[in-house]
Amino acid sequence: MKAEPQVRGDAWRDLGRQVAAVGIGGVVALFGGFVGFMGALSCLAGCQGLTPGIVVAYAGLAIMAGSPLAISRVARRDGWVSRGTLGIVVGTAAFFLGRGLGALMGFADPPWVIVYPSLGLAAAVALPARDRMVLAARLVGVLALSMVPALIHDGGVLVRFVVHNYPDGSRTSGWEDHGGFLVWLALAGVPAGLFVPMVLRRTTRDSSFRPIRGRSGGW
Repeated sequence: MKAEPQVRGDAWRDLGRQVAAVGIGGVVALFGGFVGFMGALSCLAGCQGLTPGIVVAYAGLAIMAGSPLAISRVARRDGWVSRGTLGIVVGTAAFFLGRGLGALMGFADPPWVIVYPSLGLAAAVALPARDRMVLAARLVGVLALSMVPALIHDGGVLVRFVVHNYPDGSRTSGWEDHGGFLVWLALAGVPAGLFVPMVLRRTTRDSSFRPIRGRSGGW
């Protein structure tokens, strides 16, 4: 009778550990993105060959790509290298598939917003899961709540050519992006897709308790 509350408490502490892991992974990805951006700035006027700016830009991308390893290391006790590496593969594949889909659909600009759901999919794989249902729910959640808004935004669906007429007879015209809210949806969709299925699963297990076996357990 005394073990049940302890196991429930351990389950919720594990969830808190995973939330912290995603936060740390986000900091690593943000730092890598900043380093890559600073390196790319030096190439605005053009870079020929392997310049220091290009090296810094690729170093930043490498740091960003390593965020699933940081997530897996903080969230897991064992097997973190393999799961983190798998997360890198999944996130990278999602990014390039998104870029490829954008090219097929004729996106005018590089779809950089898909970086968010790509990192989210990498985190979904890197985080531990008690069963495959949780893993599948995470992947579907990030795809539906983050990747879809990101693709819609990058596709320029809500970009319109607008003409403004003023009382004094003057007129201005130009392209306006009305889809800025999709960027925030893509950002919010990552933690929602990752943690809502986990919270629902934990709540369900608390209402119909079953002992959790193993130290790190699951998938």
